[in-house]
Amino acid sequence: MAFTNDELLRGAFIAWVIFMALILVATTILVGVNMSIPGRTSAGNIVLVILMVDGCVLLVGGALSAIVMAIGAGLAGRIGGPLRRVRSIRVHVLVYTALGLAVGILFAALIRGVWIRGPLSPFDFITAIPAVAVTVAVPLGWWFTARRALRMDAGLLRSRRTHRDPDAEVEDAALPAAGLSSQEQP
Repeated sequence: MAFTNDELLRGAFIAWVIFMALILVATTILVGVNMSIPGRTSAGNIVLVILMVDGCVLLVGGALSAIVMAIGAGLAGRIGGPLRRVRSIRVHVLVYTALGLAVGILFAALIRGVWIRGPLSPFDFITAIPAVAVTVAVPLGWWFTARRALRMDAGLLRSRRTHRDPDAEVEDAALPAAGLSSQEQP
C-alpha cells in the first residue's frame, strides 16, 4: 500500500487529533473523579478545575505532542517505505501500533526519569495516560488515512481540493474550443 506525502501528513494530523481527544477525555475523567470525592469540592469548583487543567493540557500537551508528531511523521514515513508492498492491513496496524507503543514507552521513561527502577507511584498512572493514548492514536491515524486513500483509489470518494489551478482551468476551458473532451486530450 503506497502512500503519498499528503496521506502521511494527513495520517499524522489525524493521529494527533485522536491523541489530544483521548488525553482531554482521560484528564477530564481523572480530575472529575478525583475532585468529586464527597465533601471535598463543590460542583462549580470541579468544573472550573477541569476547565483549567484541560486548558493547560491543550496548550502544553498540544504543543509538545505537535513536535513529537512532526518527528513521528518522519519516522512513520521511513517505516512505511518498506511496507509499500505489504497488502495485509493487520501487518500495517501491528507495525504502527508498535511505533505508538515505542513512543509511549519513551515518553513514560523520560517523564519518570531516574526513578525508572524505583517502585511505582500514583504519578506513574498519570504518565501512563499519554503513553496509552499515543499507542492507540498512531494506528488509528494510519487506519483512517489508509481507509480514506483506498476508498479514493476505488473511486468511492473524490478529493476536496479547495485551491484551484488557474492554468488547468484555462486548459480545460480551451478543450471544447479545440473540439476535444477531457478524455481525448493529447
